[in-house]
Amino acid sequence: MAGTWSDGSGRGIGEQGSLQGDIRNGKLYAHFCTDSPEQMAADVECTNFDTAQADYFVLRGDRMDWYRQSGKENVKYLTLHRRIAGRKTPTDNHCEDEQ
Repeated sequence: MAGTWSDGSGRGIGEQGSLQGDIRNGKLYAHFCTDSPEQMAADVECTNFDTAQADYFVLRGDRMDWYRQSGKENVKYLTLHRRIAGRKTPTDNHCEDEQ
């Protein structure tokens, strides 16, 4: 699988890039590539994927749990929720190890 990601910041201070991954044992393993400001200005595709670290995602009903690598294991980072028209989307503001 391949696609793009964005941290959702609409103020020009966030990050964005590409991702690629595969599904194994019910988990979506993803590798991320963050666009540099120079790549974004030149509309150049990001190619420097972090292959040493693999986060994974697990779909659980209407939510998706994101697990980030921490040492030799993955720990739950946050929960992503579907955006459903006419309904308030829950917010997960507590991110472990957030800088």
